[in-house]
Amino acid sequence: MIEWAEIFPKTMAIFWIFVQQVCYCCIKYAYENILGRKIKVRAYVIFHGLILLALFFMAFETDAGINLAFHIIPKKIQHFYPHLRWNFFFAVMFAYDLLLLTYAWRIYRLFVAEKPKPATVQTVLLQDALIVLFAFGVYFLYHWGLVMSFYRFRLPIWRIRGIQLFFTGVLDFFFPLIEAACGLMLWRVYKTAKKDRLGA
Repeated sequence: MIEWAEIFPKTMAIFWIFVQQVCYCCIKYAYENILGRKIKVRAYVIFHGLILLALFFMAFETDAGINLAFHIIPKKIQHFYPHLRWNFFFAVMFAYDLLLLTYAWRIYRLFVAEKPKPATVQTVLLQDALIVLFAFGVYFLYHWGLVMSFYRFRLPIWRIRGIQLFFTGVLDFFFPLIEAACGLMLWRVYKTAKKDRLGA
C-alpha cells in the first residue's frame, strides 16, 4: 500500500528545492551576465542536478538504503533519524534561500548604488561557500545539541521530537520573509531598469 501521507510532503520538498535551484541558476546567470562575465551554465546545472538526485534518493530510500543508513549512523541518534532527515531538507532550502537573497542584494546594489563595486569571482565564491556553511552549521549545531541534551538530561522522545519540529517551525517563519525581501529588491531593480530604459 502506498503511503501517500509520506510521499506527498517528500515530493513537495523535492519539487520546492528544484524550484529554488532553477531560481538560483537564473539569478546567478543574470548577475554574472550584467557584469559581462561568462559562467559555465552546464556545469552549474549538472552540479545542482546531482544535488537534487542525491536528495531524491535520500527522501525515497529503499529498505536497503535505510539499513545502510542505520549502519552508518551511530546507534545513539538512530531514534532521531526521520526528523534529522526531514530537517536536513529544510536546511537545504534555507541555504538556497540565503543564496537567492544574497544575489538579489548584489543585483540591487548594481542598479541602485551610485558607484557600485562588484565583487570578484573569487570573493563571490567565498561568500557563497560561507553562506552554505552557515546554513548547515545552524543545522548541525542545533541537532548536535539536541542529541547531547537527550542523553545528558534523559529527555523523553516526545519532547525531543517537539524540539526537532521547532527547528522547522523557525525556518518556516523566516522563509517567507527572505523570499519577500528577494522579491522586493528584484522588483525595485526591474522598476529602476525600466525607468533608465525609458529615460534613454
